[in-house]
Amino acid sequence: MSERFSQQPPARVVTRLTAPPGACDCHGHIFPSADLYPTAKETMPLAPVEMFLSVHAQVGMTRGVLVQGGAYKFDNRAMLDALDLHPETLRGVALVPVDISDADLAKLTACNVRALRFTTGGASRIDALPAIAPRMRALALHAEMFIGLPAIAGRAADLLATGLPLVFDHMAGPFDPGIGLNHPDFRALLALLDTGRAWVKLTPARNSRNVPGYGDVRPFHDALIAARPDRLVWGSDWPFPNMSDATPDLGDLATLFGDWVTDATLRRQILTDNPAALYGFPLFTDAP
Repeated sequence: MSERFSQQPPARVVTRLTAPPGACDCHGHIFPSADLYPTAKETMPLAPVEMFLSVHAQVGMTRGVLVQGGAYKFDNRAMLDALDLHPETLRGVALVPVDISDADLAKLTACNVRALRFTTGGASRIDALPAIAPRMRALALHAEMFIGLPAIAGRAADLLATGLPLVFDHMAGPFDPGIGLNHPDFRALLALLDTGRAWVKLTPARNSRNVPGYGDVRPFHDALIAARPDRLVWGSDWPFPNMSDATPDLGDLATLFGDWVTDATLRRQILTDNPAALYGFPLFTDAP
């Protein structure tokens, strides 16, 4: 048995999605061997970067964004080592203490880290963002947040005041799909998108009560696409840590995106062009 004892991601995945060239999963994690990279929680699925790349290649994703797993807290070594091995195809989102030195912050950007992540709890809290934002701006970093729709709406002015690009994980969740599209918090999110300064990751699973079809979040997914398709990227959350019986399958999630977004031009925008702009990948062309 693996030293990690939660569910293990499958090594083979199948999807009906025809992904465009340069497609990117903009929200994934890696959990290599605990012997090399100890974590604060030993229930993470064993998921080294080689497996990340293999299963994503099976669904047509040739680029990825690695988000620092909270189990590692401020120890970004596993992610940074993966970025060093795959500089053309991977980008990173780090967790750092607010008092990180300028030199260490600059080192992260030199290693293809493109953002810092903030949450309402855990290692790097949203309350720390204003203090570190000026240094992030100087290095062209953006802020990625998993703070919940009510907190996004309540902090909208302060978030814009940071001057940073703002990226909201998990469809700007967590939120209750029962609130409906006309709820003031969701309207506030659409207003933020309309500024052109905010982005949303279309990662539906952690907001839905309808597993595995996620039909209750589809109206929000469609409304975001109708509002600003140029400010959306797709993410799976592979290998789905701490989701227990609600753990999705990567191939099923890719298929679902294809079923919900049938227009080829729109698929390419969300899966290829927008990630290139946000995370600094080379623009992908079909020309030889």
